[in-house]
Amino acid sequence: MAFFENLGNKMQETGERLADQARNQSYANQIERDIKMMIEKKEQDFCEIGKRVYQAKKDNQVEEPDLSVLIKEIDLIEEDLKNATRQRDNYMGVVRCKNCGTVLPSSQPFCSQCGSSLNNQ
Repeated sequence: MAFFENLGNKMQETGERLADQARNQSYANQIERDIKMMIEKKEQDFCEIGKRVYQAKKDNQVEEPDLSVLIKEIDLIEEDLKNATRQRDNYMGVVRCKNCGTVLPSSQPFCSQCGSSLNNQ
């Protein structure tokens, strides 16, 4: 009887661990999707800026097109991207070297690429 009880407990523990892993992976996937959507939106905004500048030059417009709204939007996306990337990195237990950008385990004190200290990052 104890054998089946232990077996049931092990199966329950394994099921709970797998459910936790699935939730964690789902969360990580959502962050990645958000980052990809932000990057796509930023690229669309850059394309729109290019189209407006091209059209203004093509039409021999004296005044530059007003790009302030798009520029502000890109700035906001950049800030959101930094936050989402930081959130993803924290979740995954990694840091990025501020000097060279290498992704490293958060427990590592120095960058293995450039030797910079990773403390206070």
